[in-house]
Amino acid sequence: MTAGLRSDRRLKIVVYVAALVGYMAVGYWLQVGHGFIMGDALSRVSAAQSVLFSREPNLAAIGFIFTPLTAMVQLPWIVVSPLWPAMTERAFSGTIMSAIFMAGAVIQILGVGTDRRLPRWYSLSIAVLFALNPMIIFYGSNGMSEAPFIFFLAWAVRRLVMWMVDDDVHHPATTGTGAGHQAAAVCVCCCAACVCGKRAHDRIGDEPAEIRAAGVCAGGRDITSALTTSPSAKPLSTASRRRFQPSVTSPTTSPG
Repeated sequence: MTAGLRSDRRLKIVVYVAALVGYMAVGYWLQVGHGFIMGDALSRVSAAQSVLFSREPNLAAIGFIFTPLTAMVQLPWIVVSPLWPAMTERAFSGTIMSAIFMAGAVIQILGVGTDRRLPRWYSLSIAVLFALNPMIIFYGSNGMSEAPFIFFLAWAVRRLVMWMVDDDVHHPATTGTGAGHQAAAVCVCCCAACVCGKRAHDRIGDEPAEIRAAGVCAGGRDITSALTTSPSAKPLSTASRRRFQPSVTSPTTSPG
């Protein structure tokens, strides 16, 4: 039994490495070689890059448009982008992220068969058919978030099947972990939002009281006009007024 488990483990390692290298090779051919880059994948790379190389590097710079997991996984490879600019310019860090998760999804499909002690050739054939599906190859190499979704879904289904077989309480716990992992990523977004809100509150607190009052009473209008029209507002100081004066460049006139 132990020898069989070791053999299954070696098989899974070989399959994972083969799928990982294959998906990365396809991604390199598409994105670095031919410049075929998905816009959303490039946006995720930009979000990850802003965490390390923005004007104010911080985790909150990852943004709230996409789930942060796809960008956070790319951070170790974003570090080496100054040495190899194609890592970010061609979104190859997104390819690495997709390949990691999609290769893991292939292992979960293979694991469904090995857990049930199906013939190895049968389990391996199903896993290979899944891995070579054109849609799986494409989304395992283009830096989009479908690869993590497929991985966690396959992981949850595999553990649910195991729970129905042996009734082990650990399997539904793992199923919930896999199914709710993206919800956990949303919690990370909420934490980053709290950090951004705190930073914004600190900046607002440093402003003069007259500017904060102007911001409240403006209601979407120009702050300077709100101060001049509100009877209860105090006049702005010269330094504060200059901060809200629009810079108007007078057109140059040619002589004669």
